[in-house]
Amino acid sequence: MEEELELEELGEPEEVVSVRVVKPNLFLVCRRDMSLGQQLVQSSHVAIDFILQYPEIAKEWRTTSNHIAALSVKDEAALQKLVTKAIEQNIKHVIFKEPDANYSLTAIAFEPSEAAKKLCKKIMPTFWEGKLP
Repeated sequence: MEEELELEELGEPEEVVSVRVVKPNLFLVCRRDMSLGQQLVQSSHVAIDFILQYPEIAKEWRTTSNHIAALSVKDEAALQKLVTKAIEQNIKHVIFKEPDANYSLTAIAFEPSEAAKKLCKKIMPTFWEGKLP
């Protein structure tokens, strides 16, 4: 959700400008080659791991936003490409490798940041069942 804030311009207190404030998302990315149930579980695992690994970031996100972007990519190779990009761009992230699936990479959580938003902006929502525009 977006909030509307009113700010007074300096020198002209009668004039008010509207500013949109977009709250940051915690980005959770999983694989579409898993069932929706598996995607939900893997996203939950990685979200908890992110909170435990980055408690201060998680606390700030929880108090200022608490918004989650649940996204999915085609397969493990696509997830690995995202990990590589996150490392190159110094984006904080956590990966989850499922022990019951031979420790394959199943999900990634990215910090709530502009860099993570840019990295994830073209990724489809997890439960997307429609066609791309």
